[in-house]
Amino acid sequence: MEVAVAFRADVEQEALEELWMEVAVALRAELDIESEDIEREPSIAAMVPSIDCLHSLAKPSRAGPGSPAASVSVASNMTKENRLDANRFSTVDADIIRGIPLRRSLKGLGHIWRYQPATWNPEQRAKLYNLSQKVQHFNVFVSHTWHTPGWHKTLALSFQCGWRSTLALWCVAEIASMLLCLADVLPMPLVFQANVTGFTDDCPMGLWVWSSGALALCLGLLLTPYVPEMCSPSEVGFIDVASIHQQDRALMERGVYGIGGFLRVSSELRILWSAPYLSRLWCIFELAAYRKVNPDGTIRFRPLFVERTALVLLISCLSFGFFVLGRSGNGSQVLLYTAYAWTFLTNWIAVAVLRSNYREKHQLLRELRQFDLNKVSCRQEFDRQFIHAAISKWYGSKEAFTEFVRQDLRRDLEPCLATRFPMRYLLLLCAAFSSTSLEYVLALWKGGAPTESILSLAVAVLLGVNVFVLAGICIAMNYLSDRFAARRFGRFDHVQTLLIVMLLAAAFGAGNFLGYIAYVSSLAHCILFAIGCGIAAGCLHWIEKTVPMPDGDTSEPS
Repeated sequence: MEVAVAFRADVEQEALEELWMEVAVALRAELDIESEDIEREPSIAAMVPSIDCLHSLAKPSRAGPGSPAASVSVASNMTKENRLDANRFSTVDADIIRGIPLRRSLKGLGHIWRYQPATWNPEQRAKLYNLSQKVQHFNVFVSHTWHTPGWHKTLALSFQCGWRSTLALWCVAEIASMLLCLADVLPMPLVFQANVTGFTDDCPMGLWVWSSGALALCLGLLLTPYVPEMCSPSEVGFIDVASIHQQDRALMERGVYGIGGFLRVSSELRILWSAPYLSRLWCIFELAAYRKVNPDGTIRFRPLFVERTALVLLISCLSFGFFVLGRSGNGSQVLLYTAYAWTFLTNWIAVAVLRSNYREKHQLLRELRQFDLNKVSCRQEFDRQFIHAAISKWYGSKEAFTEFVRQDLRRDLEPCLATRFPMRYLLLLCAAFSSTSLEYVLALWKGGAPTESILSLAVAVLLGVNVFVLAGICIAMNYLSDRFAARRFGRFDHVQTLLIVMLLAAAFGAGNFLGYIAYVSSLAHCILFAIGCGIAAGCLHWIEKTVPMPDGDTSEPS
C-alpha cells in the first residue's frame, strides 16, 4: 500500500513539473508577443543590420533556437485578422517552420523555381510542400519576385551554391586528362609547332584537356543539386513555394501571414534582385520586416544579372578552345579566322548583355531614389492593409519608411552595387581560359621540351595572360559597360557596344603579343611580364574601386 501511495505521489510530482514547464514556456512566449507592441526609440539607421552584396564576410546572425530573436509563440490558432488586430506581425508559428536545402531546390533544372500556379494541378502543388522538412530556424530566407523568369533564379543559385564544387571538378578533370595523355592512354593527333625560349620542335597535342575542362565546368553547374552533403553542406532556406503549402488554404494563410515570424528565425535574408522587385509589396514587407525583427541578421543583396553576365563570359572564355585547332600545325587558316570571329562575337554579346544588365542596376538606384510605398502594387486589399500596418508599427509611419528607403537603404546598397564582378566567378573564368593554355603546356611536356621552356610558357601564359590579363580585361569590360550603359545613339546603340569590344580586343591582343615575346625570349622576361601584368590588373582594380560612377539618375535617350 505504501509503495502504491509513493508511486502515485511520484507520478503526481512529475505531472506537476511538466505543467510548470508548459506554463513557463507559455509565459515566455506571451512576453515575446507583448514585446512586439513596444515601439523602439532609437533612429531607423541605428537598427539597420549589416548588408553584404556579393561577399560572404558579414558576421553570422545570432538568430537561432536559443536566442531571443527565435522565441517561439503558439500562433497556430491565429488568423490573419487576429494578427492584424493584435499587431502581431512577427509572431513565430513554430508548427509550420519548414525549410529546404538550397541545392535541392535546383533539381530538375530548377523545377520549383519555374512554378506556375495556373498551369499546375492540385496534386503537383501539394507535392511541393513535401520537398521541405520541419526545421527550427533557417540559414537563408530567399526573397524574390515571381514576376521574374524562374531560369534567372535557377542560374543564379547554381552559381552561388555550386561554384566551389564546379572548380573542384574542373581541377580533377584537368589533372586526370593530363595524366592520361602523359601515359599515352589518350591519343594526341594534332601538332604544336613550338617556339619557346629557343626550343623549336613539333610537339604532339590534343583537345582532351580543353574539352574535359569545358565539360567539367558545364557539368559542375548542372550537377550542383546532386553534390553530396558530406562534401559541401547545403544551406537550409525558406523558399515560399516549398515552405508554404500551395494547396491547403488554412496552411497557406498561416504561412503567408507568418512570414514575419519566419524572417525572425532566419540568419540571412538573401535578396535575388530583379527589375520588378521593388514594385511588389510583399518583397518590400520582407525587407522592412527583417531589418526590425532580426537586427542581428545579415542582408545579402544578389542582383540576378551578375550570374547571367558570368555565364556569357564563361562561354566566351571557353570559345578560346578553337585556337587549339586553328594554331595546330595541321590546322587551316580558316579555322584560325573562325576562332577569332567566334571569340569576337561572344565578347560582343557579353558586352551587350553587360550593358543591359547595368541599365537594370541604374534603374534600381532610380527606383530607390524615387520610391513611393503607395505606388507599390499588391493584388489583395487586405494584404495592403496588413503590410502598411506592419511598416507603420516598425518605422513609425509609412512616410518614415519611404524616406528610409530613399536615403539610408540607397546609401547602404550603393557600395554593394559598385562591386561589379565577384572574385569567385573570376576564378571560374580563369579556369575556362586556362583549359586552352594547358593544352600547349602539355604539348611541350610530351614533346620533350626543357624545364625552362615549360616554366616560361606557364608563367607567361597561365599566370600572365590567363590570370592577370584576363582579370584586367574583365574589370575593364565591366567598368566600361557600366560607365556607358545608357543608350546614347538610338538605333545605332550597337556601335557603342562595338567600340567597347574593339578597345578590349586591342588591349587583349597587346597583352597576348607581349606574352608571346616574353616566352620566346627567356624565363626572366616571362617573370617580368607576369609581374607587370599583375601590377596593371591591380591598378585597374584600384581605379574601379575608387573612381565614382556618374549619377545614375539621368534619364536615357529614347
